[in-house]
Amino acid sequence: MSKKPLKSRHRVPPEALVSKADQIDEDYQRQIDRSMSRSESQTAKRFRKQEADADRSVKLLERRLISERKQNRNRALREVRKMIEEGEA
Repeated sequence: MSKKPLKSRHRVPPEALVSKADQIDEDYQRQIDRSMSRSESQTAKRFRKQEADADRSVKLLERRLISERKQNRNRALREVRKMIEEGEA
């Protein structure tokens, strides 16, 4: 017959439940703050770049639409002129 273990393998000792975290010293806190600041500025920079890309895309689409409208108007004018010329002949 097997012996009962001296310590239960499944029981969590109370020492493990108590936080043993060290106090954060000033140097480490400064490193954390710098890192967070850098991360925030990079995120803001990426966001501004995405906004600029979206603005460029909108402007490009607007230019294309204006160009297509001009082409359609010119095409319609040519057709009207052609119809007028054919009617006079």
